[in-house]
Amino acid sequence: MMRTYVMMVNLDDSTLSWGFIPNTAWQSILRGWMRQRINGIGFKDIVTKEQLTRIIEFREWQPDAKFICNIEVKFQNKLVLQDTQKMAVFPYSDKMREIIEDVPFNDWRATDEDYPIDELYFFQDTRLIMSITPYESCIIFHVSDSERDELIKLDELIRKSLYLREDLKATVEILT
Repeated sequence: MMRTYVMMVNLDDSTLSWGFIPNTAWQSILRGWMRQRINGIGFKDIVTKEQLTRIIEFREWQPDAKFICNIEVKFQNKLVLQDTQKMAVFPYSDKMREIIEDVPFNDWRATDEDYPIDELYFFQDTRLIMSITPYESCIIFHVSDSERDELIKLDELIRKSLYLREDLKATVEILT
């Protein structure tokens, strides 16, 4: 059974004081957990490979899309958390992985000149595994219990900062 977990770092256990996800925790997730699971990546508002040239590393090289999809995230299948995202999903090849692993977590944001993307989506085939929203310092995992168990072994900060959200559901509709 898939469950939804949200990772947000609470800096002070006595109050709800949210902080940025450190790049060390992000790198642990990328290198220690995602390499075995992810084979596709999508970027908010990127539907064609030509649109990837907004990101500095893709100005010389753009992969072909695996498929185009819509993603919707809802609370209890009623209230939409975010607008439906239409995006291309690109292969998470060795070259793509190198690019993504070289960009610090907090560099992804619409106002950044080199990495003007607010949200990234990571897939295993057509299954959404993880989405990140760095400007909100948030990672959402859609995983099984065993995948979560492997994830929290990577870093104490991940274990302490992962919150179960049974009311949050994501759907992926494959368009082409």
